[in-house]
Amino acid sequence: MTTTTTGRAAAGASLLIALGIGLAGCGGDDAATGNGEYFAEDGDDLTSVVIDGNSLTYTRIQCEGENNGTSVGELNDDRNLVVWLEEGRFEGDDTVTFTESSVTISSNDANPSKWDEPDTFTRQDAGEAKSQFDQQCADAARASEESDAKRENEQQAVDTKRTEIRTKLDSMTTAEMAECLGQTDEEFAVTEQKAAGPGGTPEQVKEGLVSVFEQSGCLDN
Repeated sequence: MTTTTTGRAAAGASLLIALGIGLAGCGGDDAATGNGEYFAEDGDDLTSVVIDGNSLTYTRIQCEGENNGTSVGELNDDRNLVVWLEEGRFEGDDTVTFTESSVTISSNDANPSKWDEPDTFTRQDAGEAKSQFDQQCADAARASEESDAKRENEQQAVDTKRTEIRTKLDSMTTAEMAECLGQTDEEFAVTEQKAAGPGGTPEQVKEGLVSVFEQSGCLDN
């Protein structure tokens, strides 16, 4: 039998194609297998899903850096179901759906776990995801500190104003207080009674009157 040059070339090309397919299959393409790290934000926490072969690890991280729950599961051969193996946040099994850049985990109605609703995790570099999360945590911490400082300043302003009102009331007569509020002496007597409620001590009456004058604003000038 005679083998032509064209025939040898075709056979060689077929062999190279076959080898190429075989090598590609051995390369463990992460995009094809779903292997890799996926991330999603859940409230103030960062959640991650790591796929390594048939192993799926779910981790929830708080801004304080604490691990707030890890569950390890195993993917079935069809890679559309994860069975949770260890005691953790989840039990039973859940449905898994892969795309080229994400993985979605949702409750399996036949054997529901503690998964509330479907969550989609996006493939992302771990360092980049954690760096972004750290920055968000820092921004949130700074905003919280600013809010606390603002609230403290506002409370200090209120305390200062009440102290000023208390000082002014100490130097005023009952008639002057009634006049400031635009009340008669009889009306002001009722105001004093209501200021601290039945059986109120003199100090409670004074604090009640401070609130009355604070609301009226008649001592602001």
